Formats: sequence, C-alpha cells, structure tokens
Amino acid sequence: MGKSKIEWLQRPGTIGESWSPVTGCSPISEGCRNCWAKRMSHRLQGRAGYPEAPHQFDVTLHPDKLEQPLKWKKPRTVFVVSMGDLFHIDVSIDFIQAVINVIAQTPQHTYIILTKRPEEMRNFFFNQILLDGTFFLRGRYSHNAKSITLPLPNLWLGASIEKPKYCYRAQYLRDTPAAVRFISFEPLLASMSEYPGVLDDMDWVICGGESGPGARPMHPDWAQGLRDQCDEAEVPFFFKQWGAWFPRSQWEHNPDLVLPDDDACESDGVNLYLADDISHRVGKHAAGRLLDGREWNEWPEVAK
Repeated sequence: MGKSKIEWLQRPGTIGESWSPVTGCSPISEGCRNCWAKRMSHRLQGRAGYPEAPHQFDVTLHPDKLEQPLKWKKPRTVFVVSMGDLFHIDVSIDFIQAVINVIAQTPQHTYIILTKRPEEMRNFFFNQILLDGTFFLRGRYSHNAKSITLPLPNLWLGASIEKPKYCYRAQYLRDTPAAVRFISFEPLLASMSEYPGVLDDMDWVICGGESGPGARPMHPDWAQGLRDQCDEAEVPFFFKQWGAWFPRSQWEHNPDLVLPDDDACESDGVNLYLADDISHRVGKHAAGRLLDGREWNEWPEVAK
C-alpha cells in the first residue's frame, strides 16, 4: 500500500507507512459493517495481489511483501496489516511468526498491530513463549529466525472496541506482552462513560467516527467523554476524525462549514437525532477532526 495518510501514523520524526503482508478478513462485530478495507478490496480485485471477485476480501497471505520493511532506511511508524487482521484464524502461525521476525530485525521502525481478535493475539504470543521468557521464531517463512525477548520495544499492540459490549477485548490485550498497549475506539458507536476501567493499563487511545457509505454518526458526548476519561487516567488521546457526520453543536468550532437548515434536513432525511444533538452528513474532509476547537494529536511516550 505504500506511505499512509492515516492520521495517527504521522508521528513526528517518522514516516507513516502501511504494510500488508496479509489482506482480507471476515466480519466479527458491529464495527465491521462498513469496513473500509473491504470496500477498497473491491477496487483492487484481480490486481495488487488481491484475488479476483468474489474472493477479493478472502484472507490472503503475501509472502512477497514480508521483507519490505528490511528495505526501509528512514524510521517509520508502520500500520501492520491495515487491510485485514493479522490474528484472523485463517492466518497461519508460522506466517505470523515471520511477521514478528521482520519486526524484530528492524528496530528503527515502530510497528502498530490492531486487531478485533485480541484473544487470538494473546494465545499466539503465550503459546510461543519459552520457559525462560524468550519467544522463538521459526517456520517456513522465517528466514534468519532467532529467539527474542518479549515485549519487543518497537511493537505496539492494540484492540478495537466500538461499543461497551466489546470491552472484554481490553482484558485479553492486558494479558498480552507489549511495549505499548492501546485501544482504538473507531468507529465509536456508543458512550463509554460507564466503563472507565477499560482504560486500565492502557498507554494510548484513538477515537474516531465512521466514514464512507452507510456511516453511522458519532455523538459529540461520546468523544468528549472518552477524552475526559483519558485525561483523568493520564492516557494520551488521539482524535482521528468526526467521520461522515458532523454534529451541529460543534459548528461554532468549524464556522466555515455550511450546514443545511434543520427543516430542510428533516424533509430530505439527511440528519439524524442523537439524544439532544443533530448530526449532518457533510463528508469526512468537511467534518474535519477538531474536537472542541482543537486537534488532539497525542501519542504515547516511548523510550528511545
């Protein structure tokens, strides 16, 4: 996929990059309904390593992409498997080992793995750890394999949580050895205000609304509440985007955005009422990423 424009990859002093030695996935929860990667796979079917339709989003391994990071000289912040889920059950253990092996060989880069299957991620790491605490890399894809000590300092592990019903994913993440643990609340589909404990032992939080066809609006209370929880817990907070919908209550912070009349919206069916707020579908770029008048670009502090 090459250099990435994903906002939370744009860490100062590094190049934002996506690396997809695995593509494809299958839906597992409500956040998957309008999957961006699945939409993109329809555009790429039959090329760039994607299977022909109707199998373009089947889980597919790309061994030819494994060694890409070995060629990158300047430090990068890398989203690993941005077009799928590395810990999908259809990804073989030895292929995951090969991915971890490359990460271990390139300490100049920071790698970010995000999954909706943190129980599989936890099981993978603990099933490979030896009695002395090392992790043995092996398998047919792992060239120059060796034992390493976990956690790898350049590997950040995260779980996606879109609603409180999926907060159990955070516990699997806590049980996994990682230099940095984080939660991505994207798309955020409900308030997390009654579950402050979900942030325990977390080093970072990403928050964002949904974009694209069929996008569901994010109430500003949900984003503000999560930001305030992060502030209280002293967890860095990154607000990625409003998504396709922009709340009228935030209009004073984006006065250049032209919003339609409420009456016209009701008759046209282009607004949604979420509690005491109204959201207008204006598109991701118009909605922007200002929350209460500022960008929230916080990353975890890591040892250099």
